[in-house]
Amino acid sequence: MRDDGGFTLVEMLVVIVIMPLIVGAISLGLISVFSLQNGVSGRLTDSAGAQIVSSAFLKDVQSAALLTTQSSPPQCQSALASPPAQTQLLGLAWNGSGSSINNYQTYVSYVTELDGTTNSLVRQSCSAGNTTASSTSIIATNVDATQTKAPTITCAPSSICSTSDPSKVWIPAKGVTLVSLQAFGVVHSGSGTSSTPFTYTLSATPRILNESSGGSGRFPFSPMTLLGSGGSTCGNESPAGPPFNMVGNSANTILSISVSGQPGSVSIGSTCSNSMVFGQNATAVVASVLTEDPSLNAISKKGAAPPQYYTSQVLDPFSTSTPPLVAPAKPGTIGNCSAVVSGVSTCTPGYYSFDPGTVSANKLDFKTGVYYFGAGVNLGMDASNSDNGGVLFYVPNGAVSFGSGTYTLNGLSSYQGIAIWDNSASTSANGWSNSLTFTNPAGTYQGGGFYVPNGGILDSANSNTGSITTTFIVAGWANFNNNAKIYIAS
Repeated sequence: MRDDGGFTLVEMLVVIVIMPLIVGAISLGLISVFSLQNGVSGRLTDSAGAQIVSSAFLKDVQSAALLTTQSSPPQCQSALASPPAQTQLLGLAWNGSGSSINNYQTYVSYVTELDGTTNSLVRQSCSAGNTTASSTSIIATNVDATQTKAPTITCAPSSICSTSDPSKVWIPAKGVTLVSLQAFGVVHSGSGTSSTPFTYTLSATPRILNESSGGSGRFPFSPMTLLGSGGSTCGNESPAGPPFNMVGNSANTILSISVSGQPGSVSIGSTCSNSMVFGQNATAVVASVLTEDPSLNAISKKGAAPPQYYTSQVLDPFSTSTPPLVAPAKPGTIGNCSAVVSGVSTCTPGYYSFDPGTVSANKLDFKTGVYYFGAGVNLGMDASNSDNGGVLFYVPNGAVSFGSGTYTLNGLSSYQGIAIWDNSASTSANGWSNSLTFTNPAGTYQGGGFYVPNGGILDSANSNTGSITTTFIVAGWANFNNNAKIYIAS
């Protein structure tokens, strides 16, 4: 038997017409996919570079004590004999102190470097006394150097951000709230690639501010900053022993630090272990502790303790600021406390050769201004600044003591909110003295900050009725006894 199986002419024509269409479509798709290879490869490279830059940038900015956006010369320069053209985007320094760049041990430069026909983003690091990079790494390739500019540095109020003044090229990190770098990649060539460059923004905050402020970015230093004595014998750095000592086991003992409603930090200028000692039942509402102890064993406390972070050096925020805070000169005007009227004596700013605590009044009312005390201050009655304009008690020699009274003394804004500044040089055997003392069980203080750079603060009240509420404490050391209530709130 034979059949008529096979293709008809119509079927053959249909196949001949449709097949090229199908093959052409497939070929066009393959060509399109292959043409994207350069663009996709470039984007993958850009993405990987962004991750590498982010990892290095975040750690470096967090570590920084000083920053600069000065473009030339880089702080760390290429070690090559014939280095390619480089432009510094960001310079950083840490492991040191003060506002002078020469006082630091570690430096890092982020530079754009011309590599043939393209630019790379390079990280270079060097050590003190040597501007030649000891370590160089390319952290991103195919960088558009015409659009990738120096990062934007944002600072807290009253801090220095401008680098237009050559004398202020290096910015203290303690006042920096944000460092933001926007990087642009080169548009990759190839059919079908986008004309939009690959961009990414990196943001970081120096740890010296972030940990001090509890993340709020409003406080340029730890609300409680204890400078330590700088002594070589651990456990004997002050009359209180360690720089911070909260004696006793009373459950009424409280240290509470608040910045913008969130817990703030303590900075301890000591390399010794157990440099911050709490009584067994003491309450600590503290976000973190910055310590110079590399072993991170600064806190001695029963129960949960705040987290600890290492910092190379705890600096005096007022003496190392730019410009540093200058103590008031001895006024030519003689201060005076008026005659007692209805138990109140009004005191005027000026120079006091006598202790106003000797005035026979139930209350002293201090008018706005600077009070320069030549013989110290020993107050045993209520005192306030009723016009709320702020006062500064400045004591170049001697001590300040508060007794049985209620004290409301707002700090003077022109002196960074300091209300009590005892600048007397210590004469005690171990190098420290009790410069600011609270002695009465019922005494309460509320107001501006304490600045005692050459001595310490002693609360010997031993009562659950008294308390200290202040905006900050910057001192050599602090010793608080049973039932002491210390509230620091910005």
